Formats: sequence, C-alpha cells, structure tokens
Amino acid sequence: AARAKEDSDRNRRQAEEKKKRYAKEKGEPDEQSCTRRADREEKGRKGLREREDRASQDKARDEERKEQARRDKQKDEQAQREKEEQKKAQADKPRAEKKETAPTGGAAGGGGGGGGGGGGSNDADLSDPSLLNTWQDVRSDSSSTTWMLMGYKGTRNVLSLYDSGEGGLQGFRQAVAEPGQEVLYG
Repeated sequence: AARAKEDSDRNRRQAEEKKKRYAKEKGEPDEQSCTRRADREEKGRKGLREREDRASQDKARDEERKEQARRDKQKDEQAQREKEEQKKAQADKPRAEKKETAPTGGAAGGGGGGGGGGGGSNDADLSDPSLLNTWQDVRSDSSSTTWMLMGYKGTRNVLSLYDSGEGGLQGFRQAVAEPGQEVLYG
C-alpha cells in the first residue's frame, strides 16, 4: 500500500511536470508567471494613479498660487489708489482751508501788521463759533455779508466778533468810525 501511494504521487508529479513543459512549449504561462504579471500590472496601475494624483496636486497648487498673486495684485492696486486719493486730499486740503476757515493767530483778516491787543501769546484764540460762521459768510458768494469786525474786548488773546454787514468798504468804514479805544481787525 505504501508503494502504491508512492507510485501514485510520482505519477502525479510527472503529469504536472509534463503539463508545465507542454504549456511552456505552447507559450502558455504557468501560475507563478500569471501572478507575477498581475503584480506588475497592478504596480503599473498604482504608479499611474500616483502620477495622476501628483499632477492633480501640482495643478491645484499652481491655481492657488495664481489666485494668491491675483489677490496680492488687487491689494497693491487698492493701496495705490488709496495713496493717490490721500495725496489728492492733501493737495486739496490747503485750498479748502483757505476758502472755508478763518485765519489763525496774530491779526485776523488782514488790516495791519501792528501789535495785537496788548502782548502775550502770538496766537489769537478764535474759538468763538460766530467768528468762523461770519468768516464763511463773508467768503461765500451766496451771502450778502461783505465785511466783519473783530476785537479783543479787553482780553489779551481772545478775539470776539464786534460786527458784520453789507455795503462793502463803505459799511466797514462806518463801523470802524464809531468811537472806541480798542484795536480792531476787519
């Protein structure tokens, strides 16, 4: 019985070897060759997927960089526009101040370079809102006010509005001609 089993195993092995030889002669691959080929194909597909993934990631990074560059350019352009607007506003500011505000310090409104109101600080206090309002009326083309008269009213540096009116130089002269012992500015 043992011998019969050995013979059977031997016959089986010989048959398998014969099959393998026959398959090789015909060009048919054996099981291990098929497995190796399948592994190589799987590795190839996996490599292709990895290359496609890397290409996709590179493309996404490039798009992100382009978008960031676009945003940076927009920021730079906006900053440049704001800078130009600030320069324009600064250039327009002195003109607007000359038109709309009363002069500060010393003798307000011209009328003399002499001493002002008895010494003290060089700057006159022009905080009285009626001074600015009247000054704007005199400067405005739509207002009939053509002159204003200011003085210190007994203080050293606080200017106050005495009078304002129509009539140009004639009306101004009449207001100045009224008796008083103060230094006046008009």
